Amino acid sequence: MSFQLIGTFENESAASEAYAEIYALLEKIGETYMGLSEVLTWWEVEIGQKYGFEWTETLAWMRLPVENHIGLIANHVFVHSDQKRGEYQGLLKMLQAMTPDVYLKGEYTHYIVSTMHFLAPDFTTATHIVNEMNHYFGYSNQEKYERLMSPWEKFYGWKFYRNGDIVAAPNAPSWKYFANSPTIYAALDALYNYQTARFDKLPLFKFEKEALASLTVLLEEGISFPKGLSGETMLEILNTSNWHTGGYGELAIHTGSKITLPATQLFHTYTALKMITKYLEEFGCTDILFGFTQD
Repeated sequence: MSFQLIGTFENESAASEAYAEIYALLEKIGETYMGLSEVLTWWEVEIGQKYGFEWTETLAWMRLPVENHIGLIANHVFVHSDQKRGEYQGLLKMLQAMTPDVYLKGEYTHYIVSTMHFLAPDFTTATHIVNEMNHYFGYSNQEKYERLMSPWEKFYGWKFYRNGDIVAAPNAPSWKYFANSPTIYAALDALYNYQTARFDKLPLFKFEKEALASLTVLLEEGISFPKGLSGETMLEILNTSNWHTGGYGELAIHTGSKITLPATQLFHTYTALKMITKYLEEFGCTDILFGFTQD
């Protein structure tokens, strides 16, 4: 089953040590079994003995690369999987042995609520960020808009499918192709601006023209649009793409240059927080801090 785990440590050094140990475990299992075994491995038994618990179900379902399953931001370690066979009890117990502050999001149970605090370089920038965040969350909190593109999606990149009906990468080496480049960034930025203009009921001609121009450049990178490029195509892209960095929650607030995002549930916590951090850093924000609670 899919899951997300977060371990919060006293400092970045302790988090880095935990990250390295979990990474090494996942790497050894992944390189040896390549997702093809259901037998408990010696490394899992050894970790269980080290931390004083019995590891009962193997991680040998996991496939490389390890970076798809683990991440590190500041003093927080993230372990996750979107694979249907993802067993996490051993990892949960391992993290709980390392730190008392562990949070779980299961496939159908439990939620992780994230809180963010950060400092904008000035009041004007703070106001802009809060307005943009609240514009997004104001709509994403409505069920019918749950999968909107977020303002920070452009920092993630774009996944294309070889046989996609709307957007495809026919020359991709596999059925799924991930791309992240300046032209991808520009295209996603233009699509986001077009989405915003639609919700704000602004004249769309300028935004549609800019978005279509950015998407046209992608043809040079082997990306195709089987139905052709038009305003209708852009709407289909916005409405059907599986955006990776969004979520829903309470609206941001600020006092002077200090901003708080009180409580959000992010669809993929690690990916979203990593991209939100890049988004904030582009504005010159500092003192970016995360906190988590279990819902």
